[in-house]
Amino acid sequence: QRRVSMRDQIAHRLDTIEMASRRLTPDSQRQLATTLTRSRELLSRLDSALYSNFLAREKITELAARINWLHDDFNTELTSLSQDISWQQGSLIDQLTQKTSLEKNHQLQSTLRNVQDELQLVYALAHIETQVVDDLREQLANPNIDSLNNHIRYLSYL
Repeated sequence: QRRVSMRDQIAHRLDTIEMASRRLTPDSQRQLATTLTRSRELLSRLDSALYSNFLAREKITELAARINWLHDDFNTELTSLSQDISWQQGSLIDQLTQKTSLEKNHQLQSTLRNVQDELQLVYALAHIETQVVDDLREQLANPNIDSLNNHIRYLSYL
């Protein structure tokens, strides 16, 4: 908003200079007209740059909202999955505490280890997802080409 206000002030001052130039000699008027034309061209390019900057900020806001939505959705799904796996783990532990055959206990222990491994993988996945989200948010907040290459390498590593 401040930039738009400054742009309007510049345009108004150029108009004021143009009106005041009418009292100058014809040679001075031509020189000033050339300068005013260049100034208005620069102002037009500034308008274009400001609009491009506005669009870029809007896109960043949209990307941040998508990242947040995906992060929340992913966490909701992981929480549900973790609860299911924890329930399976509890059920297997309950079965192990009951008197059953040795062969059945070995089978239950093997299944329990697999379920525990799955739960560890879910936690590892949640940790990696959080790292990716944090990295993406940092990149949106601080976009520059040097850090972009570092972010790409980091995400590839994950």
